[in-house]
Amino acid sequence: MKQRKIITVLATVLLLTSISVSVSAASSSPGAADAPARIAQVVPSSNFVDNLNITPISESESTPQVVDVPNINVPQSTEPVQILTEQNGQVAARGSNAPTSFWNLANNSYSGNFSYVESYVFTNYYFPVNGDKKIFINVTTTPVNWGAQGDYRIVAYETTSHDAVATYYGTVGVTANAMFYNLNQNKTYYFGILNDMGSPIDGSLTVFH
Repeated sequence: MKQRKIITVLATVLLLTSISVSVSAASSSPGAADAPARIAQVVPSSNFVDNLNITPISESESTPQVVDVPNINVPQSTEPVQILTEQNGQVAARGSNAPTSFWNLANNSYSGNFSYVESYVFTNYYFPVNGDKKIFINVTTTPVNWGAQGDYRIVAYETTSHDAVATYYGTVGVTANAMFYNLNQNKTYYFGILNDMGSPIDGSLTVFH
């Protein structure tokens, strides 16, 4: 009888110990509210490009520009020289006087003459851009009145909008070899010679790639 009582007491103690361990383990497990937030890790796809490592294009690198290239070889056109007729009126009216014909500089350069220009003249054609996004133009000018001095401009216009995209500033009597670059390959351009001096000028030009 005494042995049976001891066995019963031991069984009770073992049962209580087991319950205590189970409660302790349950209380130590965090619930959903207590669990730390999961950190999402974004894995880039194979097409991902890290734009932070790409040097941004500055405005000067993407905007049409012009620079003097004095030693460039100027090819002569094999076509008859165009006669450029002075356009009267204000330069703002250039839209109605813009050329409507296309000249492919990849096949031949374009040459023209102008005389007694008091205001401005345009090329009779508009031109495409080469693979380097450039168009070159050579311009010679002389004053009609001997000894007269002054300046003029070579202006590149975008054909569709007639916007002036870049301007070269020249001196009458000094040959200009201008390179217009950073041009849009999806657009075409024409050129104007604008007389800024108080007396007329004569001259010639060649547009080429």
